[in-house]
Amino acid sequence: KDRLTMMKAALDELARMKMNVICDHFHVQPNSDEKTFAFWREVNHYAAVRGIYANDYGSTGVYLRYNYPKGKEFTDWPCVKCHRSWEDTYYCWADDALTESAANRYADYITKLGAEKGILVIHPVDGGSWQDPEEWSKRCAKCKARWNDHERWKASVNQFNIWSRELKRRLPNAKVGSCIYPYTFN
Repeated sequence: KDRLTMMKAALDELARMKMNVICDHFHVQPNSDEKTFAFWREVNHYAAVRGIYANDYGSTGVYLRYNYPKGKEFTDWPCVKCHRSWEDTYYCWADDALTESAANRYADYITKLGAEKGILVIHPVDGGSWQDPEEWSKRCAKCKARWNDHERWKASVNQFNIWSRELKRRLPNAKVGSCIYPYTFN
């Protein structure tokens, strides 16, 4: 049958097994077409009625490949940047206004997905390794002026608080959290 019928059947099966999270939005992008968003709104609303939460992982990047300011080049970004085949992400721990703006763009995206009552995981900065988790040592001069080398945790808490405040304001029924990754040598 068609994809929507298949998704609804899968959600019914999840409900029968008392599984309550759907996490299939990885290939939906903020610049996806309206047809894609309409499909996912219907899927997520169908899931919500059955007690199944839409689960999405948002990046704390202040810009993504899809919303980086026009006229700027990837090499122009002064702070930490991550390049992957599926996404370019630009970070800055010192610019609260950009962070707030990013959180609000993410809230717009979640609303378009129909996942406003879901579980939203604010994903920490990526791209580092155990030698330099999250590339903290490569942060910009503005970040270094605001956060000392040993204050990575304070910068993270600040980011999480801004994102949580904005998401709770815009999406009061969402469950907001953050994942923590232990860095290992492998």
